[in-house]
Amino acid sequence: MTLFGGITAPLLLLYVIVMKMIANKKWYLVGVILLVLIVVQLITLPPIPTSTVTVVAAEDTWGSVVSQIGGKYVNVVSVMTDPNADPHEYEASMLTARTFARSSIAIVNGAGYDDWALKLLAANPSATRSEINVSNLLHATNGANPHFWYDPLYVEEVSHAIVSVLDAKFPAHKSYFQSNEGRFLASMKVLEQQIGKLKAIYKGRSFGATEDIFVYFARFAGLNLISPPSFMRAVAESNDPSVASIISMENQIKTRQISTLIFNTQTITPLTDSIKALARSNSIPVVGISEIIEPVGASYQRWISNEVTAIAAAGRVK
Repeated sequence: MTLFGGITAPLLLLYVIVMKMIANKKWYLVGVILLVLIVVQLITLPPIPTSTVTVVAAEDTWGSVVSQIGGKYVNVVSVMTDPNADPHEYEASMLTARTFARSSIAIVNGAGYDDWALKLLAANPSATRSEINVSNLLHATNGANPHFWYDPLYVEEVSHAIVSVLDAKFPAHKSYFQSNEGRFLASMKVLEQQIGKLKAIYKGRSFGATEDIFVYFARFAGLNLISPPSFMRAVAESNDPSVASIISMENQIKTRQISTLIFNTQTITPLTDSIKALARSNSIPVVGISEIIEPVGASYQRWISNEVTAIAAAGRVK
């Protein structure tokens, strides 16, 4: 029975007894009762994990996924977390190097996206560290489009790999990780349904994109992305697109072959700025998406859901 303030009747009775003993200066009995109360309190405290492992994720995208699955058994450190910085220009610090060296699990994107992380792992080999290289997991070659997180099915594959690694680290807690993954996958299905609605909104219309960050997303959603692949790839790799691809891109905008332009908020160049300006001058909605989770600290699902909402809103503009 619980009384006011969460105090139970037995505890209230003990309080009265202790007060009487103090009044009668029976300190020995008071000490015994307090010791019993401490023991009871310790027994009824929520269980504390016997241990945790440090997980370092090169990108907060993968850090978000492992945090949701590992729960109380993981201490996750995500390295790239700034949605205002260009991930391709990231330079690892000594602190980052130490974090990778001391980690029990490391998750990297691969495909040439975070070679700095691969170098840190190679420089600090460990027989006890488990490593997940997303590009290898997905059988992608080095140099492939590295924006794997924009395909929800790829993200789900990564979640399976994370569960396998955590199961090996904590065999006694397999059901815990599987339960967490079950909730994660359920939320992913909700996200996938939200993405699926974009095809109907954009029926008969096409997309443009300043770089290939949008390729996997468009493919999954069944959207028609018509920007020259060579243009998108060059911008993503910080190279100058060919003159022919620039002219083709501009013509698609001027003739309104595209209904919405997608750009990478973390890759801003004079060329991408001019492409965005051209789109706006032709009354074409422009939507920015990022490579790093935004806002900082949000879950992967919330981040992508917010972007889907923005893309859907642009599609409803007449």
